[in-house]
Amino acid sequence: MNDNSQNDSNKILESSNGNNLGTSSNANQKQIFQASPTGGVVATLLPGQKGFDDLVRVESDRKDGFTQQDNLAQGKDQQFNPIIAKKSSHEIETANLVEEEKEPEVPETVAKYKVGKEKKIKIRKSFLFPTVLSVLLLMIVGSFAYYFYDKEMSKPQDVPVVTENVVLDYWGLWEPGSVLTQVIKDFETLNPGISVRYTKQSVNGYKQRLQEALLSPNGPDVFRFHASWKGMLSDSLSSLPPAIMSAEEYKSVFYPVFYQQLSDETGSIKGMPLMYDSLALIYNNKVFVENGYEVPKTWNDFKALAMEMTEKDDNGYINFAGAAMGLTSNVDFAMDIVGALAVQSEINLYNPDSAKLAEVLTYYTDYYTNEQQKVWDKSFDNSTYAFARGQVGMILAPSWLIHDILIINPNMSVGVANIPQLNIENPVEWSTHWVEGVNKQSPRAVAAWKLLEYLSSEPVLERLNVEQEAIRDFGEIYPRRSMADMLAHNHYVQPYLINAVKAVSYPLNDKTFDGTINDANQVALEKAVDKIVNPSGIQKIDKITEDLIGSWINNYQTYGYLKKEK
Repeated sequence: MNDNSQNDSNKILESSNGNNLGTSSNANQKQIFQASPTGGVVATLLPGQKGFDDLVRVESDRKDGFTQQDNLAQGKDQQFNPIIAKKSSHEIETANLVEEEKEPEVPETVAKYKVGKEKKIKIRKSFLFPTVLSVLLLMIVGSFAYYFYDKEMSKPQDVPVVTENVVLDYWGLWEPGSVLTQVIKDFETLNPGISVRYTKQSVNGYKQRLQEALLSPNGPDVFRFHASWKGMLSDSLSSLPPAIMSAEEYKSVFYPVFYQQLSDETGSIKGMPLMYDSLALIYNNKVFVENGYEVPKTWNDFKALAMEMTEKDDNGYINFAGAAMGLTSNVDFAMDIVGALAVQSEINLYNPDSAKLAEVLTYYTDYYTNEQQKVWDKSFDNSTYAFARGQVGMILAPSWLIHDILIINPNMSVGVANIPQLNIENPVEWSTHWVEGVNKQSPRAVAAWKLLEYLSSEPVLERLNVEQEAIRDFGEIYPRRSMADMLAHNHYVQPYLINAVKAVSYPLNDKTFDGTINDANQVALEKAVDKIVNPSGIQKIDKITEDLIGSWINNYQTYGYLKKEK
């Protein structure tokens, strides 16, 4: 690498104090394994081999004909009957007393006497107090009735109501049915008339299969999708009813990145989160402890430590890599790492500044191209596998990858820390996560949103976390701000929450397996990086960067994230 490249790399380091993710992919590389957010390792399918789906049907027993309306009616009777009963008893007592009393003669002065008039006069004269009491009771009953009427009328008028028995088809992706069995049974008990059929889908071809299903009459009612797909699925996504949760409540309850990703230009919200994830620094804790290394907080510190940790033989071959950085072919989440560096550099990735993005690309590729700073090599295995085998000191990845690392090497001491920042006074995170959506065409959309309201509630999220911990090392990270402290004890999870309120994201996410926006953007980045790291390349960094920006913008326009210029 020439001196100019060295200087370009140092530009980003001068402001350094970093953040976030990573990606990888190379169609020509033989994958040893495929990491998946299930918390397991998915073996690469052989040619001609098909995937399989896990079908779980969960239904609870319920009384025929017993509905929520019946419950509501019972509640009203219990509420008002005591007052009505007291009033009726008093009227009976008053009527008996009237019958025993001697009727007075009608005054001669009453010119227009009518039958029954004397009875009314007797009640007014003889039972003034009981009558006043009855009036007061009537006023009390009226006040209660008005209170509940006013309370009911003050609610949004589109409160979801399920008036018939429905079965919801729920397409999941990562969680086995056993994780949701009990919470679904509890939901069905609380909502007689609604049952849920959960299907764990295969990740292979899921995005295309989902999109086709949503365009058909028989698509799922509820489904999981990557938050970055919202732009492509928007026309098929039902909007969150304000009666379930208002936009203001949504923004206050969940981390800001969810509203940023899932709201449209009108402010309508197109999805409900059940988990959160982002990039963090994952490191070999044994190596750190044995050598007294401190966890880097800035990108300057990160690069310096990666260089110090790297071990080379006499021929310059890397035996131990300080960090998995610099390439896209064998570095998982390389695209997310570049995205994190970009947003920390205050780059709008829908309209990137070419000069700033060129600095980011130069900084990233210097980990491979700059001989003085080289810490990674194309001869290494996939970065996750190499890290799990103890050949790499640091990687950047979302939390679910930790499960795969511990499956590959159960005895490994894994450390996790906040992602390095360019400016520690103004940290920025890079998020990548999955959310739940409701089919816009579904006639059962009301019931579907009730299910998501239930699943995203605090007690149910906590219950799901317990079920997830029963089958892996830790459960999914809570999406609710108020629940962050509940995970503070978990050293794997806590670093992901340090700056969660500062997280942002763009459709530049690895391992969404969508075959569309993310994969297309990744291919464009791979081409750009290959041109930079290829010694025979003659294109300058500014031209490579301009071509990359052009490809990304074209992809944004093709998949509906940006309007095409006329």
